[in-house]
Amino acid sequence: MRDRRIGARSRTVLSLLSSLAILGAGAPAAAGAPGPGYAPASLAPARADAPRFDRPVRAQARAEPVAASVARTNRVVVRWSEVRSTATPAVAAAAARKHVAAVATAGGHGARLVRTTGSGTAVYELGSPLGSDAKRILAALRRVPGAVSVEPDLWMTAENLPNDPQAANLWGLLGPADGSPFGIDVLSAWPTTDGTGVVVAVLDTGLVSHPDLAGQSVPGYDMISVLAQANDGNLRDPDASDPGDACSPRKSSWHGTHVAGTIAAVADNGIGVFGGAPGVKIQPVRVLGTCGGYGTDVADGIRWAAGGTVPGVPANSTPARVLNLSLSGQSPDCPSYYQDAIADARAHGAVVVVAAGNLGADAAGSSPANCANAMTVAAIDVNGKRASFSNDGAGVDIAGPGVGIISTIDTGATVPVSPTYAAYNGTSMATPHVVLSAALVAAMEPGLPPDAIEAVLQGTTTAFSSDPSDKSCQVLG
Repeated sequence: MRDRRIGARSRTVLSLLSSLAILGAGAPAAAGAPGPGYAPASLAPARADAPRFDRPVRAQARAEPVAASVARTNRVVVRWSEVRSTATPAVAAAAARKHVAAVATAGGHGARLVRTTGSGTAVYELGSPLGSDAKRILAALRRVPGAVSVEPDLWMTAENLPNDPQAANLWGLLGPADGSPFGIDVLSAWPTTDGTGVVVAVLDTGLVSHPDLAGQSVPGYDMISVLAQANDGNLRDPDASDPGDACSPRKSSWHGTHVAGTIAAVADNGIGVFGGAPGVKIQPVRVLGTCGGYGTDVADGIRWAAGGTVPGVPANSTPARVLNLSLSGQSPDCPSYYQDAIADARAHGAVVVVAAGNLGADAAGSSPANCANAMTVAAIDVNGKRASFSNDGAGVDIAGPGVGIISTIDTGATVPVSPTYAAYNGTSMATPHVVLSAALVAAMEPGLPPDAIEAVLQGTTTAFSSDPSDKSCQVLG
C-alpha cells in the first residue's frame, strides 16, 4: 500500500481534514459479479490479531497549511512602533489612520481602519478574506515600516458537535479535538466548505427513503439490465430507489443508503447521524441488485453519472463531480469496459473513487480497484491501523476510516420497512470518506480538474510505517 492516508491540511483546502484512510470489508461477491464491500459491525475496533501498521508519522508537507480560522478572517491586527503602552487612545487612533494606505498596499485587498483596541493595536478590515494567501499577506504587512507586530483577527466558532444523537460515535468524520486522532475532522472544514454546489454519484444498490437523507438527493437512474437482479419488476428506468438486494442467506444490505449517509446525511437535525459533506447532493445510480450486478451496468453508470452518453438512457441533467464506487469484483486485469468508462468520466471532469476490496489481498486482483485513473481506497481502524480485511498493495492510492462506521439503513430484511442506523465495516465505508473529502475540495475550487483534486488529497496525507520489517503495508518510494 502506498504511504498515503487522506488528510485535512492543504493550502488549497485550507484546513479541511486530518489523517484519513478508507476500505470496505465483507463477503466476496458471487463469481463474476461485483458486490458491495461491507460487513455489519459493532462499534468496537478491529480484532487485536488483525494485521497492523506501525503508528503513522505525519508526512512532510510542501507548504504549511492555513488554518480555517486564519483563512476565513478578513481582519488583521497591527501594533505600530509609535504607539507605546502609555499612549492615549487618541494617539493610537492617529497612528492607525496614518498607516491605512500602507496596510492597503501590502495587503493587496484594500483596507479600512475598524478601530483601535484597549492595548493600542489597530484592527484593519481587508477587502476579502486572507484565504490561502494568508501567509504571504501577513509577511508583506510585517515588512511595512513601523509595524512591530501583525496578527490575523482569528475567526472563531463554537466547538460544539452537531446535535445529531450519534455525532460523538462518528469517529471517521471527527478529529483530534473530538478525541478522534485518525478521523478526517470535517468540522474544521465546515466554516469554509460543506460541499454545497457539488453532486456526488453513489453507484450502488440505490437509495431507500430515510429522514436523515431528506432533501439530500437529485434524480438518479436505475442501470440494472437483468430482471433477476433488478428486483423491481422492470429494467432500466429513472427510479433509483432501493427495493432490497437480499441474496439468501444474506438480508438486504441497504448498502447505497449507508454510503450516502456517510457523505451527506443532514447535520444538526436532532436525529441519527450527520454526513461529512452535508451540503452535497447525492445522485443515486442503481447498479447492484439481488446478489450483485454486472460490470457493464456499472460501466454505463459511470458514464451516465459523469454526464456521458449511454444508448437508450436520457442525458443526465445534473452530472456528478465525484463518483463513489463502493463495489468490487475479482479480476487480474481491469476490463476494457471499466477503463473506457473511467476515462470518459474523467474527460467530463469527474473524480472516480473506488473501494480496494475486502479480501485482505493485493488490490491488483480486484476491479475496478486495479483500473488506471481511479482513486483506489483502503481502510484503517479507529487506531489508525490497517483494517484486517482491507486489500492493499502498490495499486492503493489512499486509505480512510472503514471500521465501525455508523450510517443510514433500513430495518427491512428484504424490502424497505422503516429507517434506522447501523455500523458497517469495509473498504466500502472508507471510500465515501475520501469521496466527501474530494467534494469539499471541489466545492471550494470548482475549476479544479480531477488530477488536481486527487493531488490535494494525496498531498495532505499521513505516511504509514517505513519500517522494512513491516510487510503489511510497506511505504513505496
